[in-house]
Amino acid sequence: MQRHHRGEPFTGEDGRHDLRGEAAVRRQHRVERRLVEGRSTVGLDDLASPCQLTNDRLCAEIDRALLAERADPGGERLVRDRKRVHAGHVLPQRDAARSRLAQKAFQDGVDLGQDPRVIIDAHLHVDDVPALGWSLEAAYCVRRLDEAGIDRGVVMTIVDAPEVNPNALELVAEACAAYPGRLEAFARIHPWYGDRSLELLDRAIGDLGFKGLKLHPVSTIAHPGGEETLRLIRRAAEHSAPTLFHCGDEPLTTPLTIAHAAAACPEATIILGHMGGYVHADEAIDVAERFRNLVLETSAMPYPAKVRAAVERLGPERVLYASDGPACSPRIELEKVRLAGLDPAAERLVTGGNAERILAAVA
Repeated sequence: MQRHHRGEPFTGEDGRHDLRGEAAVRRQHRVERRLVEGRSTVGLDDLASPCQLTNDRLCAEIDRALLAERADPGGERLVRDRKRVHAGHVLPQRDAARSRLAQKAFQDGVDLGQDPRVIIDAHLHVDDVPALGWSLEAAYCVRRLDEAGIDRGVVMTIVDAPEVNPNALELVAEACAAYPGRLEAFARIHPWYGDRSLELLDRAIGDLGFKGLKLHPVSTIAHPGGEETLRLIRRAAEHSAPTLFHCGDEPLTTPLTIAHAAAACPEATIILGHMGGYVHADEAIDVAERFRNLVLETSAMPYPAKVRAAVERLGPERVLYASDGPACSPRIELEKVRLAGLDPAAERLVTGGNAERILAAVA
């Protein structure tokens, strides 16, 4: 590689931005890392297009914008090692509230100059229930995570163990084993099975390495403040494991209803999945202000402004990014969080830092 006149980038013999000799280049994203490590020569301009969003309708829009960006002669890409900038000029920092889709897709995937961070999707589903028409494979979840540039995901079934599928825990455990380091597990359990429910939870966390409990009062018709439910939440807390509730607009799932569990189990970390859904997002923030053991999770709640309000009122440590995928797009759900316009430190916590902390505490 040679340096030309001031303002011109480093190039290889063929005039391309050649990374072959850049052993010190930071490779912080799997899309960029796969391209750099998998080919002998990689042009930085080549890195923009393989976003691999084939399952998202955003793909065509992103591709068109990226092609326009690549045609811009002033849009030299940034190459940085651990000591100094080698070539090109830095693209403008993204404004999370008003940024261009193409610029974010490029920076999220390829910008070598930002601090490393982990992105974790805290709510995904795997299941196989032919009678209900549900077939959600781990491979599909991982493919969706890859499309969005997400490092890890937390998976759980759609049915409640031991009801419907008595082998639900094994199904999730096998999914995680097939993708080590990519998937973590929550156990979705029906509270009405008494000691059997407790045994399933102990086995899930103690033997199978699960990281949390999932409760869905719509399917179980079990009140969040009922003794059967509270026994499970307390047992999860003994393992320092969180309890994720479906929290939406249906009976038994509203934030005020789940507040009964938060009040009865102050030692437990309780996550309000969907943070109240379409109608009860403000109620979720209000309830979380009253009970500090509540954490809000962003999936399937459609308002970026509510994500920002939650961070401003509760602090960034109590909000989790999630998608409710793979049927819902992790890429679009992640975009929603970025549109909230959080500062970079808060966004890093919401999109991965908080989930990483919560999962790491489980024993």
